[in-house]
Amino acid sequence: MGSFEPAVSVLDTKLQGLPDQMVQEMLQTLGIAMFCVNSSPVERPTMKEVVALLMEVKSTPEEWGKTSQPLIKHSSNQS
Repeated sequence: MGSFEPAVSVLDTKLQGLPDQMVQEMLQTLGIAMFCVNSSPVERPTMKEVVALLMEVKSTPEEWGKTSQPLIKHSSNQS
């Protein structure tokens, strides 16, 4: 994931040809996984945040952003 190759290149090649929506959901899930393995523990999401993020992956576009809490913590040292 640290390379400049497209993120889709990490998916199993057997998944090629799936509908774009399914591939996008897999990539979103991969992004959530990357949040969970952040080297800084304070930057990792809580399980509650992970569940909310995963629920948004499968939600319709009309439901996006309708969570009651921020999904990702922002550290105080970010600008």
